[in-house]
Amino acid sequence: MEEKKILLLQVIMELGKFFMTCDGQIDEREVQFINDYTEQLIQQDEATREQLEVIKNRMPEDLSIEYLVDQTKKLLDYATEEERGTLFDQLASFVQNVIMADELLHPKEENFFKIWKEKCK
Repeated sequence: MEEKKILLLQVIMELGKFFMTCDGQIDEREVQFINDYTEQLIQQDEATREQLEVIKNRMPEDLSIEYLVDQTKKLLDYATEEERGTLFDQLASFVQNVIMADELLHPKEENFFKIWKEKCK
């Protein structure tokens, strides 16, 4: 699998984990949304279960917003100018869906999302 695709999957999984946990509570609906999303990637042949498992196992225990900004910027650097905006919008939409899966917008989620968007855009 090419490096760009691995990084994309890694960033998706890391963003999901970070925003699912940053409010101090893990809601089953957030977990379900992320599981459904990764299952869709498998169904669309974007990844295999094994690839996602390897990425999950290599994921840092403690994710920080600074790390996520760096990883997102690294991913966006792979994109052409035309792809960059669309890719960022898709990542932002994914994060928003994770955040709102529990139907509550926690101030930490809102703050970290704002920081991530401002520093990555």
